[in-house]
Amino acid sequence: MLISKMAKLAGCHVETIRYYESIGLLPRATRAANGYRNYTTKDLNQLKLIRKLKHLGFSQKEIREMILLTYSKSNPCKKVHQLTTKHLERVNNKIKEYRAIKRTLEKMCAECESEDYKYCPTLSKLAEDQ
Repeated sequence: MLISKMAKLAGCHVETIRYYESIGLLPRATRAANGYRNYTTKDLNQLKLIRKLKHLGFSQKEIREMILLTYSKSNPCKKVHQLTTKHLERVNNKIKEYRAIKRTLEKMCAECESEDYKYCPTLSKLAEDQ
């Protein structure tokens, strides 16, 4: 299939596919006599996997590892579980950080609900915390 069709089926831009090829997440496509790139169903499935993993927040390095595990002859489940567990831990830590940020922002908004202040309490508080 042509790059435009693969992009459409994967829900991404042609430039995304070219980028993934350039960094080695997707193999370089074979070229037809007319110079057009030709992709296989295997390439499309790999692109979909990359996009799903990226959407879940996995790093490029982790995505690369997952792709290699996809084609592994041995049982990759243990390593996939390790990568996923480690990533889940990072996500949980980020959630904690965002909850703390949310509480701080809610407090700041509650302290400064009026536009009548001569000096903004939010800016004053932020300046104190530096």
